[in-house]
Amino acid sequence: MTALNGLAFQNIDTDPAAAKCWAREGLSAARRGSYRVGEANSLRVLGILAMTDDKHAEATGYFRQGLRLLANDTLTRAFQLRCSFLKYLGDIAHEQLDTTVARRYYEEAHTVLLERRPRLADLIGLEASWAGHLWERVDMGGPDTARYLRQSRAHSRRLIALAKDEPEYNASFLVYAHRLLAQSYLRQRQPDSARFYLQRLQTLIPEGDVNSQGDAWHLQAQLAAQEQRWPQAAALLRKALGSYRSSGKLKEQMDALTLLARAQAQLGDGPGAYTSQLAAYRLNNSIRAEERRSELAKVRASFEAERREARIRELTSERNGQLAEAARRRRELWTLGAVLLVVLAGLATTAVLALRLRRSRAALAAQNEELAQTRATQDRLYALVAHDLRSPVAAFQGLADLLTLYVSRQDTARLAGLGSRVQQAAEQLRGLLDNLLSWALQQRGELRATPAAVPVAPLLTDTLALYQAAAEAAGVTLQQAGIPAADLHLWADPHMTRTILRNLVGNALKVTPSGGSVSLGACPAPGGQLTLTVRDTGPGFGPDQLLRPAAPRTGTGLDRAGLGLRLSLDFAKAQGGQLALRNAADGGAVAELSLPLCQE
Repeated sequence: MTALNGLAFQNIDTDPAAAKCWAREGLSAARRGSYRVGEANSLRVLGILAMTDDKHAEATGYFRQGLRLLANDTLTRAFQLRCSFLKYLGDIAHEQLDTTVARRYYEEAHTVLLERRPRLADLIGLEASWAGHLWERVDMGGPDTARYLRQSRAHSRRLIALAKDEPEYNASFLVYAHRLLAQSYLRQRQPDSARFYLQRLQTLIPEGDVNSQGDAWHLQAQLAAQEQRWPQAAALLRKALGSYRSSGKLKEQMDALTLLARAQAQLGDGPGAYTSQLAAYRLNNSIRAEERRSELAKVRASFEAERREARIRELTSERNGQLAEAARRRRELWTLGAVLLVVLAGLATTAVLALRLRRSRAALAAQNEELAQTRATQDRLYALVAHDLRSPVAAFQGLADLLTLYVSRQDTARLAGLGSRVQQAAEQLRGLLDNLLSWALQQRGELRATPAAVPVAPLLTDTLALYQAAAEAAGVTLQQAGIPAADLHLWADPHMTRTILRNLVGNALKVTPSGGSVSLGACPAPGGQLTLTVRDTGPGFGPDQLLRPAAPRTGTGLDRAGLGLRLSLDFAKAQGGQLALRNAADGGAVAELSLPLCQE
């Protein structure tokens, strides 16, 4: 938006059509982005372009729209834009000779500027417009000429006071203010004051400024004429004419020639005075002809605009007729479409009902299949639970029989040895109940992994200590394979990890014959993992059991894929780990639990 407005400002003088296109693009972009300052900038460019084309009503509309847009905006840039809009409205009123409205706009612009810390350039521009407006009212004459003259002089002095701090930057405003003051004193026939400002004006005119130099010589000639110094007046007027001719200023040439004819007449140069007056007359005719051509061009443009508007109205009328005919045909088509729609609605309803029936049947079939799978899973669970409960219950039954026998025989030695076997059976039953509870919670989604840093060494030691008594009773050697580093930690759920190790070690003890061994160890694995290994010297897995680790190991009389192993598989997956079963090369089975290492 800023770039578009910048392009518009750059092309205001050189290519007004392009400037208008850029300004309209910037206006649309600003409105889409709700950027009020950008929208106001675009409106300012469009208003300036309309003023240049003497479209005062259109320009007034743009400037008033900008004022409404920024009425409640507190940004400094918004205050500056409001001031410029008010100044432009004052300039339009000035061109329309509405002095009261112009003064009101200029005063309001001055008030807006003083609400914030104003820029010096804005104050200077406002004072210059105000002073110029009042001076043109002086030139028009009338009963208020004296009052306008005083006010123009006051604003010119204020303009000088503002611009004198930066004379190089504000040179054109200083020249303008001194020229207005010199003209005002010449008009009131105060030669001393006029001479003072003319002398200062001569020192302020930049080198190469032909227009300002011509105006200065013209004013000096007027002063000389008032003082009856006709030779000096004639010489100065000839210099002024040279400047005006080079810059093409016709009205100023005519005024200078008129005064030159008077000076030549006073000097007794009748032919020269006649020649100068004739040239002034011809220039006056040229100026009036140019004004008439300009007025004629405006009338022609207005006529063309009215003709285009009439053509637009004619085309609009034709278009309205076409639209009415099209509307009638649309109504007929709508009627026909409504009939077809009713038929299609019936067909669509039938299709929808058929589709819903098909979907209902598919959903019912899916539910039946899911129910069958659920019942199959439930049956397998019951089988697993029954199988796992059989061993500890049978152990308790055998112990009860032995207890009755030893009591009847009063064999206190063997009766005392039953304590460890009762404890072992109770531990098996407790482990089974723990697995059942964990399985139930896991199936209901209430048991979730809560990872934490778990030290590896105590984890292995505690697991071995838990099953040491059971291993001794079974005649199996339970040992630790290697000693892990003291600072080695797993990033895992402590409860789930201990449950997995208890199940693996317990299952290994079940299938390992007397005289065999079970080892528990840990070793780092690639990818930031740690592998916990349970190795036994039992019969190992059959080929089909390696493909289905959850299947029972044949030949052992025990189900290693009971509820404990199934629960261990789920717990390993929940922690982001993996549980794998394989046969060792030298005999026996190996269970490997891989879990992430703690990185801290």
